[in-house]
Amino acid sequence: MESTVAFGLLLWLTPSGEGGRRQPIALGRGDPGRRFRYRPGWRLPTHPAQDQVGAPVFGFDRDVIRPGGEPAKAIVVLPRPGAAEWLERVDPGAALLMYEGSSRCGTARVVWRRSAHWPVPDGQAALYDLWLAGGPDPTGCPPHTGRRRLTENRICVRIEVDRVPWVVG
Repeated sequence: MESTVAFGLLLWLTPSGEGGRRQPIALGRGDPGRRFRYRPGWRLPTHPAQDQVGAPVFGFDRDVIRPGGEPAKAIVVLPRPGAAEWLERVDPGAALLMYEGSSRCGTARVVWRRSAHWPVPDGQAALYDLWLAGGPDPTGCPPHTGRRRLTENRICVRIEVDRVPWVVG
């Protein structure tokens, strides 16, 4: 088992008319056999387009994600090479761009970040599934209280970006 990093994302697929996917992503939700079947490239907006990291999607919060539709929750687990750099550089609130080859297919906002393992053990998978189903985020940050709180030797802050709550911790 290798140490790596996982990110909880809020993902918007680029509309088809703006160069995004023509078809929705239809992987199903909560089916362990469908985890990690979708493997887009991800990059930071400040990096060149060819500087992508392929990171498979653990899962989404719904069965079908439509281009130009409502944002979807997604969890990606980075492969070991490059995980340390992303753990240092990608904080909650950061924007990520999603690619399929050279085509930009989506934009994501990082909601949470946590150390993880590859392959994903059953305990972590259960926490991820719970978050995707509307439960608490797997970082252990408390629900929104309107102020900072110390939790397990770290400060968790909940902020709002475009009227959507984000947990920073």
